[in-house]
Amino acid sequence: FYNLTTSGILTGHSTNINVAGNFINNNTFNHNSGTVTISGTGAQTIGGSTTPTVFHKLTKNASGTATLAVNVTVNNLLTISSGILDANIFTLSGAGGLTKTGGELRMSKLTTLPELTGSYSITGGTCTFNGAGAQTIKSATYYHVNIAGSGTKTLAGATTINGNLNIQNGTLDVSASNYTINLAGNWINT
Repeated sequence: FYNLTTSGILTGHSTNINVAGNFINNNTFNHNSGTVTISGTGAQTIGGSTTPTVFHKLTKNASGTATLAVNVTVNNLLTISSGILDANIFTLSGAGGLTKTGGELRMSKLTTLPELTGSYSITGGTCTFNGAGAQTIKSATYYHVNIAGSGTKTLAGATTINGNLNIQNGTLDVSASNYTINLAGNWINT
């Protein structure tokens, strides 16, 4: 269960919470071992004045777009199966891993992405690197990858893409390090 105290502290225990609207944290959210599921089919915001907002497990599983308006830390697992999780220019970091079976993860921050340090299992959906400047793509196995925004996107290591690589805008530069791209789908360069 979740307990909202008179001081505005929401404490989560080992159960889950589903959020069909905005998740706004302006005080204290104690995640404990529960899962917060962003389940709206329209536009949603994960924001508030407390940064970073820390989740144990965070899940995006509905057709809408959830956009970060604050830095977010995931300590155990980020799961995306449907819809869009738009990290925008904010940090999506932590010791958590990433399980992705569908949907889209958009990342605009100018750093090495994704920032989660746990293990990755990406078997579906799209990872979009759409920063307005240089970004580094973490060495991992992806499904579909979109290169968008502006600036140069550089691989941090050998990368496997089990779907399509779509270079929509900006530059994918692999010349400096000569890292391998193992591509199972289509190479689309517009």
